[in-house]
Amino acid sequence: MAHSFADRLRLALDAEDVTVPELSRRSGVGESTIRNWLSAKPSVPSAEYAAEIAHALSISLQWLIAGRGEMRPEDHCFREDQARYRIDDAGISGLVVVRRLDGYALTEQEHLAEILAFPASMLTRMGLSASTARLLIVRGDSMAPTLQHGDLVLLDTTVESVKESAIFAVSVDDRVFVKRIQPRYDGSLQVVSDNPVYPPEKISATDAAALKIVGQVRWFGRSI
Repeated sequence: MAHSFADRLRLALDAEDVTVPELSRRSGVGESTIRNWLSAKPSVPSAEYAAEIAHALSISLQWLIAGRGEMRPEDHCFREDQARYRIDDAGISGLVVVRRLDGYALTEQEHLAEILAFPASMLTRMGLSASTARLLIVRGDSMAPTLQHGDLVLLDTTVESVKESAIFAVSVDDRVFVKRIQPRYDGSLQVVSDNPVYPPEKISATDAAALKIVGQVRWFGRSI
C-alpha cells in the first residue's frame, strides 16, 4: 500500500512509465524538487505543485495527496471535480482548481501552470467560482507599486463591464493589459496606471462600449 506521498508518486511514475526528467518537462516542476519528494526524507509539495503533478500524470489529485480513491479517474483524464479533497485529521480544507486564462501565451521567461489549486473557502469569500476564475501574469511596471511585473493575478471573468473603479484585465488587439479603470458620468472611462510615470488615458463613451473586459482582478500573489 502506498502510505506516503513519495510512495504514491513512485507508483504513479511506474504505472505511467514516466521518468523524473519527463515529469519535470510535462509539469514545469524542477527535477531536483521532484527528486527531493522521492528522497529518503521526502518533503510534501505545495497544493499548486501537487496539482501540476497530478495533471501531468493524468491521475487523481485526491489520491496523490491523500491516498483516497483510485489513482486514475474513470475517464483517464484530469477533471476539476477530482481536485477537491479533504483530510479531516490533518485540518486541510478542500481545494479547487483554477485555470490559466484561455489563449494567454507565455513568454520564454514566464512560467505559469495551466492549473493551480486554491482553497475553496478562499474563492467563496471572494464570491468567485473556480469555473469562471482565471489566472494571469502581470507584465510591465505600469501598475507598480500595486502590481509588479511578474505578479500572479486572479480574475473574475464574470465581470464584463466597468461599473465601479477597480483593476481590470482588458484585451486590446489580442494583447491583455492590467489597468485601473474608472467609469465617468458621461459613459467614458478613465484608464489609470498606478505608476505615475504613465499618464492617465480617457476612452470615449463610444469606444468604452466596445472595450473588451476580460475580467476584474480580485487577488494577486508575488514571489519574494
